Amino acid sequence: MQQDMVKGYVGCMAARMPSALAVLAVALAGKNLWAQNNETHQRFTASAGGGFTSVTGEQSGKRDRGYHVEAGGGYFFSANLGVTGNFLFSSLGLSSAELSRSNQINGSASVIGVTVDPTFRFRIGRGLSAYVLAGGGYVRRSVELTHNSIAQTVNIGGTQVTLDPGFVFFGPSQVTGTPISVRTTEGGGGFDAGAGVNVLLPRTRLRLFVEARYMRGFTGTSTTTIVPVTLGIRW
Repeated sequence: MQQDMVKGYVGCMAARMPSALAVLAVALAGKNLWAQNNETHQRFTASAGGGFTSVTGEQSGKRDRGYHVEAGGGYFFSANLGVTGNFLFSSLGLSSAELSRSNQINGSASVIGVTVDPTFRFRIGRGLSAYVLAGGGYVRRSVELTHNSIAQTVNIGGTQVTLDPGFVFFGPSQVTGTPISVRTTEGGGGFDAGAGVNVLLPRTRLRLFVEARYMRGFTGTSTTTIVPVTLGIRW
C-alpha cells in the first residue's frame, strides 16, 4: 500500500510538472521584460540638437530653407508615457522673389517656438526606441528687411548738404542714403506634431536621435508653418 502511495505521489507531481514549468517560464519572461524596460526607462530626459528647416504653407516661396537649433527636456511617468518641453530657434532667408517684390536690398527671418508635448515612446529593438509627440505652445516670427534710406538734400550757407536718417550723417554731395534695417515681429499660439528614433550609443547612457516635426503658428496677419528635421543627443 505504501508503494502505491509513492507511485500516486510521483504521478501527481509528473502531472503538475508542465503547469509548474509554464508558471516558471512566465515568471522568467516577466522578469526579463521588467529588466529590459528598466534598462531603457529614464524618467528625466534632456536633449540638444540642430538641423535644417523647410517652410511650407502661406510663407512657402517667401522664405528660403534655413537651419535651427533645438533643446528640450521632459519627465516620463512610465516607460512609455511622458511630457516633454521643446525650444526651437530657426534662422531663415528671404527668397529673391520676395525681395524683388518688396523692392528690398536684403532680408532675413527667424522663428522661435516653445511647445509642451505629451510624448509616447516604445521599444523597437535592443538599444533602439521610437516616439511620437503632439502638443502646442507659442510661436514667434521675426522678419528683418534692409533698404536704402531716403536722403534729403538741403542748402546750408550756400552748400548742398544731405541729411541721412540712417545714421544722421551730414556731408556735401551725398547722393544715396545709408541702408536701414527694419524689423517686424508677430507671435501667437501654435501647435506641433512629430516623431523620432533614439539609438543607444555603445557603453554610454547617451542616445543619438533623429526627429521630424510639423509646427504651425498663428502669427498675426498670416500663419507660419515650418518642418524642422533634427539630429541630436539625448541623455
